[in-house]
Amino acid sequence: MKDINQFLTGLVKGSTHIIASPKTIKDLISQGVKFDEPSTSKSTEELIGDLFDKRKEQALKLKLFNDFPPVPNIATPTITSLYDEIRECILLGLNGAAISLSAILVEFSLKHGIVKFNKGKEYDKTEWDRIENIELGEAIIEAKRLGILNDVWVGPLNDFKDNLRNPYLHYNIKKITKNVIAGKTKRLNVATQKVTEENIPAEDNPVVWTLAKKFVDREHVLKAFGFADTLIKYLHMKLMSFEEIVEYIEDSLQIKYLEKNKDQASNPLHIFINEETKEKFILKGIKEGDLELVVYFEYLPLIKTEFKTLLLPEGIAAFNTKDYVYFLIPYYEGEHFDFNTTDTKLAHNLVDLVTDLSTIDASLVLKGKNEFDYIGFEKNFWRYVDKAIALSLIPTTDVKQVKTDCAKVLLLGKENQKMIISNGDFNPRNVIRLPNEQLVLIDWNGIISPLEHLLAYPWLLNWQNPAWQNEYASKFESNLPIDINHLRMHLMNIALLRAVDEKGHKNAYADSMSQNHMKNFFASLKGFKSLLEISG
Repeated sequence: MKDINQFLTGLVKGSTHIIASPKTIKDLISQGVKFDEPSTSKSTEELIGDLFDKRKEQALKLKLFNDFPPVPNIATPTITSLYDEIRECILLGLNGAAISLSAILVEFSLKHGIVKFNKGKEYDKTEWDRIENIELGEAIIEAKRLGILNDVWVGPLNDFKDNLRNPYLHYNIKKITKNVIAGKTKRLNVATQKVTEENIPAEDNPVVWTLAKKFVDREHVLKAFGFADTLIKYLHMKLMSFEEIVEYIEDSLQIKYLEKNKDQASNPLHIFINEETKEKFILKGIKEGDLELVVYFEYLPLIKTEFKTLLLPEGIAAFNTKDYVYFLIPYYEGEHFDFNTTDTKLAHNLVDLVTDLSTIDASLVLKGKNEFDYIGFEKNFWRYVDKAIALSLIPTTDVKQVKTDCAKVLLLGKENQKMIISNGDFNPRNVIRLPNEQLVLIDWNGIISPLEHLLAYPWLLNWQNPAWQNEYASKFESNLPIDINHLRMHLMNIALLRAVDEKGHKNAYADSMSQNHMKNFFASLKGFKSLLEISG
């Protein structure tokens, strides 16, 4: 056999770590292997100095400072302190401790957010006593119920809890190291000096747990810290008072609060202006759960296409208060229209707008949830048929025949709907024509519509202007792949819904509008080949 010292010296050349059990070390010593003994000549102060010098050298080499998220100026003293502790741990190479502290930072921040939302202030003794005694999972559920967390956050938070926070705070080292394999590891049989090369899974090999965990710690530490930082900034934006929102916008975007207004739905609108460029912005308040916020910040950002006519509005920032969810968008300077416009140029513009919208991959934006909900559509339609009968919009003597005719139209129109990304209320009032002739589609209270709905709806609303209706219908039917059975079904439905709703307003103008819509409802039952046949 080879000299054991020479053999081991050659074997370990280039290795970064050597692992052996206490028994193996004892056997090697009995065979004459010489191990370096730790120096005992240095003082405690010198040993500590060496350790700090080594950590400093590693930190500077890795340029860790460049990857640290800065402490947000919105942070409370407790959160600021946790930021400092996490950064100090990372600089000293204590990555596992930094991950554990990042988990604590996540949990504290979320619970702090719940307290602030429920009590309107940073601290309330009774509420803090309650919130400190619940688990993180319960806090996530409560924050979702309160509207503090949206669906985008709940999944990642639960994943963070299950796969990082819990294993680290409970030191579940098997779970932490389960995906680590020590590849091409040289294994020595001390008795025979036989060397084999193996791939050793860390999960079931306690001898490599410590080294494997250090590797995992290093891989995850900045991700964990960054996740906590992102959550804190998100919670701050969601939980500010209106005064804090205004102050934040003015400070961060360098724009000034100008005035308050209201839109036609009585949503609060606050106008800001860049005093240098004169560019304006709108801070719009909506109720929690309104789809418009999801559309601006989850769906529309997925659309990267540049269009000839269409300009999609841009969500800049969102904030949450007790009364409203606010979001900031640009104020688009341009020409506005009413639903009964006589601008025939706009009729052509709207068709160009639909043409652009039809090029968007709806399945990509909605992640496959872009099917036409015929069951919901039909259920709502029959509900309005009953309302129309109760209002005498459908004569009692005709009810049986009308229901039969409606069922036929529904049967012919139900299949193969082409679904188009749209704002849920497609009509001239929600369009702004910019000086460069592009059109901005605003008020996104929906996200998808059948193609023929986009023809029938604005056409129906502009019932007083047959010339406009004809321009719109002519170009739409010529330029886009209209299915006449789909068109009949959607006009039948929209005309009935609008007629019933207008009748409820109980004034002469609304009654006239309702009467016109019912005319188009009955025209849909009789059948037509083009809307040009029934305009006016």
